[in-house]
Amino acid sequence: MNTDNTSLVFRLVGVVFAFAGICLLIGSGFMYRSTVQFLDDVVSATGTVVSNYRSTNSKGEATYYPEVQFVTAHGEQIEFRSGSGSRSDHYLVGTEVPVLYTPSDPQSAEINSWSAQWFGPTALLILGVGFTGVGTTVTVTFWNEPTP
Repeated sequence: MNTDNTSLVFRLVGVVFAFAGICLLIGSGFMYRSTVQFLDDVVSATGTVVSNYRSTNSKGEATYYPEVQFVTAHGEQIEFRSGSGSRSDHYLVGTEVPVLYTPSDPQSAEINSWSAQWFGPTALLILGVGFTGVGTTVTVTFWNEPTP
């Protein structure tokens, strides 16, 4: 491949990376808005870890999701599985945890932790900034190179 084709390939790769980065940034914005809306509507409670659900992937690696039980402000007993898992079952059975839930849908409860609320938007933001930065840098660097 000569330098003219290489320049064109790098430009295209740069544009694709920048576009992917912009999509990730938009996704991060939507996740952020969704989290903020959830936090505006929630009520807090204290729950108790009743078990840890073990999920195994195709490589045999386990992820543990705490299952929590709590009582709503209206006296309804709810049990839910957290959407945030970890490689170890660091939530011991019997441990009290802070819970956030929407009164209209208490089954949508989640443990009140940074990872449960902010990991998704933050990860997409970091990836989006990285992809957009790399893509823009590559595109600008090779933009003035001659094309075939």
